[in-house]
Amino acid sequence: MITQVNVTNDRGTVLQLPLSGVGLTYPVKDISGLGPGKATLDAGKYGTALTSDDFRGYQGERRNIVLTLGLEPNYATQTVASIRKALYSWFTPLSYVKLEFVSDDMATVQIAGWVESAEPSIFAQEPDMQISIICPIGYFTDPVLKTASGAGTADTTTRITVPYNGTIRNGFLLELTLTSPMKYFVISNNSTTDEVLSIVYSSTTDMPGASTAKVSTIPGSKYAVSYSASWAGGQLSLLSYIDPANDTWPLLRKGDNLFSVRVASGEVISYTLKYYELYGGL
Repeated sequence: MITQVNVTNDRGTVLQLPLSGVGLTYPVKDISGLGPGKATLDAGKYGTALTSDDFRGYQGERRNIVLTLGLEPNYATQTVASIRKALYSWFTPLSYVKLEFVSDDMATVQIAGWVESAEPSIFAQEPDMQISIICPIGYFTDPVLKTASGAGTADTTTRITVPYNGTIRNGFLLELTLTSPMKYFVISNNSTTDEVLSIVYSSTTDMPGASTAKVSTIPGSKYAVSYSASWAGGQLSLLSYIDPANDTWPLLRKGDNLFSVRVASGEVISYTLKYYELYGGL
């Protein structure tokens, strides 16, 4: 259950809104727009090899969160008008805000957006203010960075377990350290179906040892880069070396993900996986 909402404005000032308690200046009357949103699916046909629509991608809809806050001043030092005007430090239309939802049954999550409107009921017997916030990215994010580490192996059955508690699948940043030269590496995640991304530098020439590489499978921010003094400018994009037969950018899914990085026998590589957990609703 949600116990508190923290609102941070673009100056870093935090407004704490407990959902229960006595003597609250801004009691939370209602919050809408927290449930799972509607997804936009992208499906199409790839020639004659497939007999049905093939799922190509997804995009979460933007989220509209509406807060209804009561206005209950301490009349010894405040008025309804003074505390209402104080709220405009966070909720002036077009202002950027970050919302943090604290719960007693799940991780604390965050979402960011812009204030669409802040409508006060000035002449009501029990005055309040209704605030509408538009969040272009409609997912809630656990801000705690998760990591997992392993070593590359030629064994196709050796995997590490990567736990993912989020309800919306997400990509990751894979940081690889090459101790020895390497011809290729194959990233595989077997959660419900095998998702494989194979990067083959050359069948005859190795990527240099004592180098690093980074692969991001995060939707909207995908890249694969090798970093070495051997490359002009110190880095080389690996996108053109992706094997067309294994070009699925793996994503983490809810539950235990069985993850591996496969290399040729005798090659030495270690890796660290970094990711955030996303939630589709509270």
